[in-house]
Amino acid sequence: MSKIAEVVLPLPVDKSFSYSVPEALADKLQVGVRVEVPFGKRRITGYVIKTQKSRSLQVQKLKDIIRVIDQEQLITDEVMKLCRWVSSYYICPLGKVLQSALPVKESFRFQDSEPEPVRDTKLKTTEFFLPTPEQKQALELIQDCIDKQKHCVVLLEGPHNSGKTEVYLQAIAHTLDRGKKVLVLVPEISLTSVLLEKFRRRFVRERIVVFHSGLRQKEHDLLWNRIRKGDTDIVIGTRSAVFSPVKNLGLIVIDGEENPSFKEEKEPRYHAREVAIERARISSALLVLESCAPSVESHYRALKGKYKLCRLSDIPGLEINPGVEIVDRKEKDKGQDENRSKIFSSVLLNGIRARLEAKERVLLFLNRRGFARLFLCRNCGKSIYCPNCEAPLSFHQPGFLLCHHCNYRRNPPQACPSCNSTDFWHYGIGTQQVCAEVKKLFPDASVERFDTDIFREERLPQVLKDFNAGKIDILVGTQMVAGEDISGVSLLGVLLADMMLNIPDFRSAEQTFQILMKLIQSLGGEKRCTGSGQMPGVVIQTYNPNHYIFQALKQGGYEFFFREEMRFRRRLRYPPFSHLCSITISGRNESGCAGIAEEIIETLKKEKEKEQLRKIEILGPMPAPIPKIRGKYKYEIMLKGRKTGLDRMARILHQQFSGRTHQKISVDIDPVRIF
Repeated sequence: MSKIAEVVLPLPVDKSFSYSVPEALADKLQVGVRVEVPFGKRRITGYVIKTQKSRSLQVQKLKDIIRVIDQEQLITDEVMKLCRWVSSYYICPLGKVLQSALPVKESFRFQDSEPEPVRDTKLKTTEFFLPTPEQKQALELIQDCIDKQKHCVVLLEGPHNSGKTEVYLQAIAHTLDRGKKVLVLVPEISLTSVLLEKFRRRFVRERIVVFHSGLRQKEHDLLWNRIRKGDTDIVIGTRSAVFSPVKNLGLIVIDGEENPSFKEEKEPRYHAREVAIERARISSALLVLESCAPSVESHYRALKGKYKLCRLSDIPGLEINPGVEIVDRKEKDKGQDENRSKIFSSVLLNGIRARLEAKERVLLFLNRRGFARLFLCRNCGKSIYCPNCEAPLSFHQPGFLLCHHCNYRRNPPQACPSCNSTDFWHYGIGTQQVCAEVKKLFPDASVERFDTDIFREERLPQVLKDFNAGKIDILVGTQMVAGEDISGVSLLGVLLADMMLNIPDFRSAEQTFQILMKLIQSLGGEKRCTGSGQMPGVVIQTYNPNHYIFQALKQGGYEFFFREEMRFRRRLRYPPFSHLCSITISGRNESGCAGIAEEIIETLKKEKEKEQLRKIEILGPMPAPIPKIRGKYKYEIMLKGRKTGLDRMARILHQQFSGRTHQKISVDIDPVRIF
């Protein structure tokens, strides 16, 4: 009897291929190793998912495996099960999922490394921890699940100073005491170093690693091997770390579970939270979801009993109750002289002035970088567009136009290409313009920006350090600042909340609320100012002051926001009352994309007529909100309904259109963004 191996390849083909195993390779080959195989005229690296014995006549018709790349099993049984689930749930070929889950180079070799010394696992400050009644109740539930090795999902919900981090640190110590391993996921790479420092202060042992895609390949592969061998106790990482080969896993923690960064935008388009739930189930482990403003889906599941809900309140003496003032720009703009600021209301200006006089720090939030959103011709009203994208260029100082989608850059034209006029003006505001205005109004203040432009200049860590040290008086930031550890902020000014709120996405209200809630809770409570007395700790400028998210922020209540948001989603059957499937058709030829989109719609409508699919709602096709990005046109189709029906539609789409068109067809199950 000869040996046959079933191999999956990282190709858009949802099937495995059979190869014969030469006798010389039979002892080396096992499930979970990489192999090099012939595929047409190419040689491709594939993944062995099954081996079996077969008759020699059958084997003679098959091509031979060229070589076995790995000396040992690279994909553990647990990770293989997880990848099969991801492939099924997100309708993505298993070979592509394994390629994403196994990001080590082909040249990777198994190495023996010196394991770090194992020390006492207890917390340095365990004996000083006096939990509140709510913390005690949450810990008892968590520790019971860990002791029983019972799969459970716990939603740990509460404000910034409620002690959520302390609870999961205690849970980590309890897990380690029982000889189990811990995986901690954070939304951004920048947060891993902050968490690592905190963990190393709290735990005596040093067997903690940070694992993410931003590491150099050699360091990445060495750490991956340490995790695989069991030479680590705690793994801290971003979304991709959910696939790390942690053995004997007892606890997974997701810090800031509501963050959209946990959703992968490239194939396989998985959400780390959903994958972590399945991984915890496979490992009989506990999953703790931590958040100050959880996603609507997670809170809904907790209320329905699918998750255990642990609500924590502010620890007495550490309450964060900044006064929130909602400023209606429509009213505040009336009756003021021509010299008034176009960016700042008088309420916010007075607040900034008072804080500076009191030697306190100010954070100004605007979720748009650059100087001006549009560079317009005054004569004909047309913008200057990016040649690669059908999107207008934004104006940046010291005087260039930039595309925020493909980074195309050019100098402003001398004359309008449409009407030859030389009269241009800047429309809209960005962080650069805010900084310029602040420096003009408060020339003695130290002002800095915190946005993607500063990140590309590699100045973010220093800016953050200087602000926390009090060397910067006013920090102007985008949503990047919401995920950072910022301290000592006395006044938060939200310049134009409507910018995020008016994005044509059903999640825009939720994500605006979550970002603003996180920023508000970064304040250290209300600060008293010099002069006329108490000033508001938070000033939110908006043209829509009656929107329910502002009422919720003013009242400080997540529950108020959740009730209003659920009314909106129930009425329109958005998640959690349905699932979504986004289909994107992209390519260089616009008519080709439009034609395939129409053909897909006709196919889906025919399938919908079948009894079990009639409740599926089909929206589209339509050009994407930005119809062309990086030289490629995009058309979109949205499906709404039960997950089983969406899966059937997506699989039909794969079967009938995969490989037969020059246009790329992408399927995104449970998309986080539809804009």
